[in-house]
Amino acid sequence: MVEWISPGRLARRPGTLQPRLPAPKTTAVHTAGRRCGALGVREVWLVDRLERAILVSTPSEKDRRVTDRLRWQPPEMEQPFELALERLFHGL
Repeated sequence: MVEWISPGRLARRPGTLQPRLPAPKTTAVHTAGRRCGALGVREVWLVDRLERAILVSTPSEKDRRVTDRLRWQPPEMEQPFELALERLFHGL
């Protein structure tokens, strides 16, 4: 499930993916990742439309910066989801 949330608001449903626009500063990224992790969220994507990048944070991986193609495959999915960031940011 993908849930779009506004800055400063965290959904309370464990297991949801939570992209945010615009991406906050690095210290806020760590804070958001910790808050989401405490709620049981397995992966957080912070989308920076100005940098045309996504910061991916998981319990085992902090702030991996993706600028070309994002690949996501939770254990429940047989096939991975792939997202070309060029297409995502086209026109922004």
